[in-house]
Amino acid sequence: MQFKVATRLWLGFGSIFFLMLLSALIMRHNLSQADSLADTTSNESMPLAMLAADMKLQTVQVQQYLSDVSATHNPDGYKDAQEVANTFHEHAEKFKNKFVLENNKKSQERLAALVKSFDAMYALGRKMADTYINQGIEAGNEIMEDFDNATEALTAALEPFIEEQTGLGKPQPEHVKGRACHKPDPAMGSDRNFNYYWLAWGTFYYPVFHGAAWRGTCRCGRSGAQNCPRRS
Repeated sequence: MQFKVATRLWLGFGSIFFLMLLSALIMRHNLSQADSLADTTSNESMPLAMLAADMKLQTVQVQQYLSDVSATHNPDGYKDAQEVANTFHEHAEKFKNKFVLENNKKSQERLAALVKSFDAMYALGRKMADTYINQGIEAGNEIMEDFDNATEALTAALEPFIEEQTGLGKPQPEHVKGRACHKPDPAMGSDRNFNYYWLAWGTFYYPVFHGAAWRGTCRCGRSGAQNCPRRS
């Protein structure tokens, strides 16, 4: 079956145009996925990361306020420490709701352990301050070291939690790592292979049809107009 010259040319150029259009659509789809990931990071991950870092700050503030009460015997510091503790629990509740929606049991357990440690540290700090006020410096000093150790242990335990929310300690999606490292990855590999396949096929397909059309034109010139296919 012979195609007309114009048909061959249309097939050749049309296939290249089709492949270019297909590649553009695939690229647009991939860019859309990247934009969606960026929006998620901006709208959800960053605010949560700030809350996690704030929880560490609140731990240190509780230590400072209760230490001030111990040193000055001014009970106003109790109120400040309680307000900070309430904020800590509010932040923890937001994370709890998130983890419940995600059905993330591991993160729920880790958060519960952090809250328990915070409550124990806070109760120990209150006891220390009360002891300094009611029983004197020597009795208070016996508790201060335990309180400081509990605070340091809690801030250290909060570090992995903060890193998880900021993404520093959390494994990144494979397609994100692939883009960052310029390496093939499972999520994007199929799209890339698809693009490469069609590009290679088009590179072969176009010369074949273009050459066929050109040879047909040359034969027409040699054999005479009566044997040539008419142009569409």
